Amino acid sequence: MFKKPLILLLIFLFPSLLFCQQIPLPLNSFFKDKLFDNSGKTSSIGSSFLLLNSLEVGIEASVQIKSYSKRKLLQEHLFELKDSNYQLFLSPIFNFSIGQDQTNLVDQRLFRNTRGYYLAGNLLNKLSFVSTFYENQARYSLYETAYFLEHGELFPLDSGTYQSQNAVIPGASRTKPFKENGFDFSYATGQIIYQPFNNLTISAGNAPQFIGVGYRSLLLSDNSIPAPHLRVKFTINKKWEFNYMRMRLMNLVRKSAASSAEAYYDPKALSINYITYNFNPNFSLSFFEGLIWSMGDSIQTKGVHPLFYSPIPFLAELTMKQQDLNPIIGLNLSYSGIKAQQFYGQLAFGNQQNAYAFQLGWRSYSSFGLKNSMLQFEYNQATEKMFQSVNSRLSYSNGNLPLAHTMGNAFQELIFRFNVDYKRFYLDLKTTYYRLNNYSSISLLPVTKIKPLISTNLLFQAIELGYRFNKKTNFSTFVSWNYRSDQSNLLLPTNQFFVGIKTSLDNHYSEF
Repeated sequence: MFKKPLILLLIFLFPSLLFCQQIPLPLNSFFKDKLFDNSGKTSSIGSSFLLLNSLEVGIEASVQIKSYSKRKLLQEHLFELKDSNYQLFLSPIFNFSIGQDQTNLVDQRLFRNTRGYYLAGNLLNKLSFVSTFYENQARYSLYETAYFLEHGELFPLDSGTYQSQNAVIPGASRTKPFKENGFDFSYATGQIIYQPFNNLTISAGNAPQFIGVGYRSLLLSDNSIPAPHLRVKFTINKKWEFNYMRMRLMNLVRKSAASSAEAYYDPKALSINYITYNFNPNFSLSFFEGLIWSMGDSIQTKGVHPLFYSPIPFLAELTMKQQDLNPIIGLNLSYSGIKAQQFYGQLAFGNQQNAYAFQLGWRSYSSFGLKNSMLQFEYNQATEKMFQSVNSRLSYSNGNLPLAHTMGNAFQELIFRFNVDYKRFYLDLKTTYYRLNNYSSISLLPVTKIKPLISTNLLFQAIELGYRFNKKTNFSTFVSWNYRSDQSNLLLPTNQFFVGIKTSLDNHYSEF
C-alpha cells in the first residue's frame, strides 16, 4: 500500500539530488548547549524551533590532526566522504554502561546495552538527510521501571476496562520483556530536508522536534516517541518567519476489533502553526498554536477534519467541538542581546479552566572566568489540567507520553545545570527540584485509570564526569551518580552509580 506514495516521493526528490544544505542538529543537551553559546557573539537562533540548525555550530576542531586513526577517534565520523558536491557521514552509535542502585542491593545490576548507527549526508546544494537506528536492552531503577510500565500498551478486556502490557521508554519506543526486570526495545529516526529556495525549507520524517531555548519545553519537546510529520518553514523577511507542521500521533490503546492479526492503536493528529517576529537579531517572540485532532475512537478510525490543514490560527477553535479538538496556545520568547547571556521564557494555555503553564530561564556562558562552561537556571510550572482534554483520547501526548514537559501536569520545577569542558575532560552537574500538587503520573493516558493523586516534593541530583573523545558524535567514557528522593515515601531513595562508554545524540529524560 506504500509503493505509490514512495514512488511519488522519489520522483519529487530526484531533481533535488543536485542540491544540498547543512545536516540537522542532534537534540542531546550537549549540542543544544553549544548551539545557544553566544559568548563570542550576540545573536539569537530566531524562532527557537529546533532541528533545522547546523550540526557544525561550536564543535569544529581548531587544529586538524594528521594521523588518520587519531583523526577518526577524535575529530571525524568513522566514515566520511566529501566532495564539493556532496558529503556523507557514517558512525556507530552505542551505550555500554553498568551500574548499581546502592539503596536496592537485592535486585540485579542496572545496565544499558545500545548498538546502532548514525548516517547523514548533504547532496549538492538543496537536500540533506539524517538517519539513526538503535537496538537496546536495559534494566532500570525501580521508579523508572514503574513509570515505563504504567505508560505501556493498553489492551481492552471484556469487562470494558484496560490492561497494561509491555512498557514504553520516553524518547524511544515501546518494549518487550528482557530477562529479569529488563526491557528490549528498538527504534529508528530519520529526516529529509529540502530547500528549493533560500526562504523555504521543507522537511519530512520522524526525527524529534523541540521548541524553545530551555532544558524543557512547555510547547513541544523530544520527550515522547518518534512520530511521522511534515514541516514547512517559510522565512517571509528578516522580521517574520512561519513554521507549519503536521504530525500523526497515536495512543497506545489497542482497538477492540481488527481485521488483521493484531489490532491497531488509536490514531490522532497534531497541527502546529508557529509564527515568529524578530524585533532585532537578538530578540524574538513567537506565537504557538498546537491542536490535537480526533481521528476516531476505539471502534472506528476516521479521516482528520479538513481544517487540520489550515494555516490560519484560531479558525478550528472557533468552529469545532471540544470532543474533536484539544488546543494549546502559547508564546516563546528569546533574548540574547548581552554577550554570553541568554534569557528565555514560554507561556501556554490549555482548553480547560485555570489550565496554564509558564517557563522562565537564563543561561550564562564562560561564567566565573571558566572558559567553555555553561550555567543555567530554569523554572517551569503547569497547573493540574494544563495538557488534559475533555476527551481523554485527545490529551497532549503521543505514545502515552507527554508531548511537552516529561511530568505532564500539576508541578512546579526548578532546574540548575552547570557544565564545563577542559581539553577533552568534562563535568556535568544537574539539580532538579519538583513541588507536586494533586499530581498523577498517568493524567495524560487516553483511558481513565484509578491512581491516587499525590502532593509531594521530589529532588534529583546528577553528576557526570567523563572524557569526550569526539564531539561529532558526543563519544565519551564516563562515571556518573544519580540520586532521587521522594518525600511521599512511596519508594525508597534512588542512589545510582554508573560507569560506561557511549555516544549521545538524543535525550532520555529520567526526572519524573
